[in-house]
Amino acid sequence: MFNLIAADLFKLRKLIAVKVSMLSCMISAVSLTIMSYGISKGFISEAISGDLSGLTEIMMISLFGSLMAGVVICQDFEDKSMHHVISAGVGRSTIVRSKFITFGIIIAILLLPYLLTTLVAMLIGVSLPDKIVVSTFLKCLADANGQVISGVQIGKLVIIYITTVVVYVARLSICMPFALIIKKQIFVMIGGFAGCGLIDIVVGLLGGLPIFSILLDYTPYSRIYMILGLETNIAVLIKAIIVNLIFIFIMGVISCKIFKRVEVK
Repeated sequence: MFNLIAADLFKLRKLIAVKVSMLSCMISAVSLTIMSYGISKGFISEAISGDLSGLTEIMMISLFGSLMAGVVICQDFEDKSMHHVISAGVGRSTIVRSKFITFGIIIAILLLPYLLTTLVAMLIGVSLPDKIVVSTFLKCLADANGQVISGVQIGKLVIIYITTVVVYVARLSICMPFALIIKKQIFVMIGGFAGCGLIDIVVGLLGGLPIFSILLDYTPYSRIYMILGLETNIAVLIKAIIVNLIFIFIMGVISCKIFKRVEVK
């Protein structure tokens, strides 16, 4: 399986779609930090804070993460390498597991610029008002409050980063079985982005219902897991990791069931 992962990562690093996704996340993360710094120092008006949402990891990972799910799965169907892997005797369940791990690594790479720029912003004393907090990493900046950060806070920021990676892999894991059926990258990206957006709308409408809210806490689409911060209880972070890993496992099982019935040419 590790050979499959290494081969996938080697192949993916040459694709334009992967390079564009990574570059876009880097530019967005840097731009978000610069604008946050400007707002904290009064150079930029808080009135444009709504525009920050388009640069946050929520928007960028939902878009480019969906694209990466399509690339990770569909690329092998399009270049016929999937047929060669199966012909070599590699089990389909092993292929699915390797694809999920590869996808997780890609999401971690896409989120890395947000971790690094947030850390830099915290070190230089950027402070944000809570009212413009629209994402996890902006929440971390607001919680730091421009104060000198400690090693414990840096450690917790890293834990939050890992938790966020797991949450986004879980949120976008619905793309994996879809990709195995559709086998077209563009449709997977559209379906994943639109699907997550639709789910978020439903959550926003029904999230106030007690029973629905309780059930939602056991899925990656809970609002609790979308905006984490330095003040978030460690128990919440642990729960987020466990709940989302279970969800990823379930989607992996579903993907395996589907893949066993998919014809590979």
